[in-house]
Amino acid sequence: MDTPEEMRLLNHGMSIVPHKGMEISQLFPDHDSSKHLREDISEFLDLKYDLKRLHARTGTGTQNHEYADDEKKKAFVDIYDDEYAPVHEVLVEQGKDAAEWIRNYFLKSEDVVVSSRKEFLKLLDKWGEDPCIEKKKDKKKN
Repeated sequence: MDTPEEMRLLNHGMSIVPHKGMEISQLFPDHDSSKHLREDISEFLDLKYDLKRLHARTGTGTQNHEYADDEKKKAFVDIYDDEYAPVHEVLVEQGKDAAEWIRNYFLKSEDVVVSSRKEFLKLLDKWGEDPCIEKKKDKKKN
């Protein structure tokens, strides 16, 4: 981070405070990178007590079944539908760009801490993948 553009963006006039970063998958107790998350968060926040164990997420993924209002359900979209392919392209590109920025700039700061760094970086790699492609492959198998 040494170009004039980067330095200009960094010159925000605010106090620098440590940041604990995590990827959403690390919150799922069955994910490899979640093993040390509770301890790392406790240590980062200097807590004097242990955090509760992470609980497994339940549901279908779409959570449509949780809504009682059938009228509202009609407005739901299935992001995996082909008609949303242009949206997938934009989201995947943004995910790729965000992962690159996090890896190449954000994580370079000594004020940024992540749990299971190696696993965290693997998870970032997935930000550039379209999950809809995998979902379609699974549908064809079944």
